[in-house]
Amino acid sequence: MLAQEGLLQRKSLWRLLDDQIFSLQGGKAETQTMGTPLKAKSLSAEKTETLLVMTLKRFIRHRLAVWGAITIIIFVILALFAPWIAPYDYRQYNYSAFLQPPSLQHLLGTDNTGADLLSRIIYGARISLSAGFLAMLVAVLLGTFLGAAAGFYGGWVDNVAMRLVDIALSIPSLFLLLILVVIVPPSTIMVVLAIGVTRWMYPARIVRSSFLSLRELEFVEAARALGQVPGQIIFRHILPNAMGPLIVNATLLVGQAIITESVLSFLGVGIQPPVPSWGNMLSDAQSYIWNAPWLAIFPGLAILMTVLAFNLVGDGLRDALDPRLKQ
Repeated sequence: MLAQEGLLQRKSLWRLLDDQIFSLQGGKAETQTMGTPLKAKSLSAEKTETLLVMTLKRFIRHRLAVWGAITIIIFVILALFAPWIAPYDYRQYNYSAFLQPPSLQHLLGTDNTGADLLSRIIYGARISLSAGFLAMLVAVLLGTFLGAAAGFYGGWVDNVAMRLVDIALSIPSLFLLLILVVIVPPSTIMVVLAIGVTRWMYPARIVRSSFLSLRELEFVEAARALGQVPGQIIFRHILPNAMGPLIVNATLLVGQAIITESVLSFLGVGIQPPVPSWGNMLSDAQSYIWNAPWLAIFPGLAILMTVLAFNLVGDGLRDALDPRLKQ
């Protein structure tokens, strides 16, 4: 009799855990009959699919976000298939075509080495987008690990983590970046790491604040009652429910990382020529800004459109992932 009651309580905890998670993610938990943990997992998969559909519908209704997503997809396709899309090799120099304006032969003109500017912008998308995505990944991984530990354990762990965040935020990021890229040899990997380690504080604060509120809810208590260890509770139950604000911040971080890489390359301490990036193309355009303004206009427009697209996608995801929005 006691064993049967314990089994019923365990089943009830699984149902509570499943319904609480779905309710937090914006769905509407339905009353179900007492089931097994296996059935609860099946039910969770169905609810997750429904949640994805609802999120996608809300995102599509955000027209500017859709435009941003299309723009990002176009730039990603250009970057991935640059050797087949670019009309010329970015290393093909033709000094007889020095600083030619836009024409049918060179749609965006040529630079000071006679290289086709459109081809260099397309190949530059590879470097700028890669730097943006990888720097965002470094920042999100570091910030998530530290923020999750601080929010879940609290106490001295939280105090130490937040003091590290305060110290990092008190140092001007550009000053720290310049120090890092001067100390280490300039390369794409070093630039990405340098950008990532100066942006992890923002994901850390977001994850910590989400964990502080989520760790007190019933589904976390249910997971503890089921005997799950802290690692399981953090990564299986709390972190998935904290992903909404983190995803939005990650999209914004990509745009910030692209701008930061462009600034470093513009200052001559980022991606080094002859590897094309939008930042070092702007740096090369300084001497010809009046004679050949297209050298600065088109790379600048590429940076503007890409960063704006990521910001619009971030706004759309914020609205789509907000469970309080019903329309």
